[in-house]
Amino acid sequence: MKIKKYFQLNLKYFIGIFYLSKFKEYKNKKKVILTLTPRHKNMGDHAIAFASKKFIEENFKDYNFIELDMVDLYKYGIALKSFLTPDDIIMILGGGNMGDMYLQDEEQRRFIINKFRKNKIISLPQTISFSDTERGRKELEKSKKAYNSHEKLLLTAREKKSFEIMKKNFNESNVIEVPDIVLYLNEIKNESREYILLCLRKDKEGVLSQEFKENIRLLLMKKYKKVKVIDTVFKKNIDKNTRDLNLKRLLTDIRKSQLVITDRLHGMIFCVITGTPCLVLGTFNHKVTGVYKWVEGLKHVKMVTQEELNEDLINICDKIINSKIEKYNFSKEFDKLIDSIQNLN
Repeated sequence: MKIKKYFQLNLKYFIGIFYLSKFKEYKNKKKVILTLTPRHKNMGDHAIAFASKKFIEENFKDYNFIELDMVDLYKYGIALKSFLTPDDIIMILGGGNMGDMYLQDEEQRRFIINKFRKNKIISLPQTISFSDTERGRKELEKSKKAYNSHEKLLLTAREKKSFEIMKKNFNESNVIEVPDIVLYLNEIKNESREYILLCLRKDKEGVLSQEFKENIRLLLMKKYKKVKVIDTVFKKNIDKNTRDLNLKRLLTDIRKSQLVITDRLHGMIFCVITGTPCLVLGTFNHKVTGVYKWVEGLKHVKMVTQEELNEDLINICDKIINSKIEKYNFSKEFDKLIDSIQNLN
């Protein structure tokens, strides 16, 4: 089975020999290639792709920008490699998929690291979580072997626990801690606040029961009348051609909210970048609680527990709705990322 999967990945890659002219316009030009951007339904990942592109285009202006999504990477990878120069930089999309929960993403990351050994590779801000199981330990060893064999790899962790795990398992000198890349954005605009917004997980990362979510919704309806329920995972797949429009619509929904209650990491981050009051609940791992540390000084974004909401939901909501919307600025943190990329040898 393992041999079959390895063969399939490499076959897809070598088919790229038929597209050797794809990147000829970039020959002998400096390039930043953003890889593993999504084609799926999760708008959190699409926001990461949008923010990553903006970060690259604003801070690496003397480089040409190329994006290869999850499919394009294999389709055009060998063609791209034929036009790469030592000055080119490969960036791997950040997120929360470094580990064995989303193993396909981890395998794709290793594939890039193994195939492009002569170039700087930047793994943009990630949460790492390998399970304490036989499979988790085995997959961690595979990642250690791949990551530690690359001399120009920079790993970036978006919260403290991931930073510590990466330092312990990978080359410590090439690991830094920076915020989630979506916090690079500023999307504050004036919108009328129309409703309370519930944005709660329905997948394997969620820990809230359906009963709890429904009780919260009913209590909010009694007090605030208009309550809207959404998810940052859409019903249809999104690609790089439809990403911007769908993200714009989602951020408008956030901005129109008096308050957002969410257990989604990017539900919280969308509130930060749009200046929207937010109550955030944790999930099963350190992803949400860890990234919250970057924004815990903001009065309009507050982490709460299920117990607190069960005991005093309306008072907590009223207080956060009436809190001052505070400005945020992570430019110094992202300057550190820019410097680390430029100084990576």
